[in-house]
Amino acid sequence: RCGQASITLRADGQVIVIGGTSGDDGVLIRRNPDNASLLDIFINSLTPIFTVPLASVGEIVFNGSGGNDTLTVDSTDGAIDVPGGIHFDGGDGSDERAKESDRGKLHLDM
Repeated sequence: RCGQASITLRADGQVIVIGGTSGDDGVLIRRNPDNASLLDIFINSLTPIFTVPLASVGEIVFNGSGGNDTLTVDSTDGAIDVPGGIHFDGGDGSDERAKESDRGKLHLDM
């Protein structure tokens, strides 16, 4: 947990679910610059709050809740291609996504 935002791994071990707060949330997803086989997830933070082997991730879901939420998928250090894709539901508020690369699957539900 980071503040009131949360990150959970579903029981099957492959789905990462990020839960936002009623305020503005910023999520950054990127490969670790020192080890591209790892995925770093930042939530309202300048340092990663969760790191996981990319090969173990089947899907990423960000439920933004309220506020003005931002999802950034940074593929600078390699494509972030998970089989089930990356889903973003910003909830209420003015939400946006920034994508540093066109590689990988990104599904937006805004």
